[in-house]
Amino acid sequence: LDALGQVFVADQPVEFAALATLFARAAASNPATELRLRADARVAHGRVVEVMALARRNGLSRVGFVTR
Repeated sequence: LDALGQVFVADQPVEFAALATLFARAAASNPATELRLRADARVAHGRVVEVMALARRNGLSRVGFVTR
């Protein structure tokens, strides 16, 4: 997540609405897939929680946080 809350997957911008499909496909492919979440410090906490909840609802229960 960048400072504006825009979501990126593999460094490519992704619409929030498309994440559910991406998460569900990843979970179907490998239920042990880990979401690696990197968020700018200026992103609202709620936006991070939104992404985590969406991942969980679509089969991804493992979340790792990437820091710099």
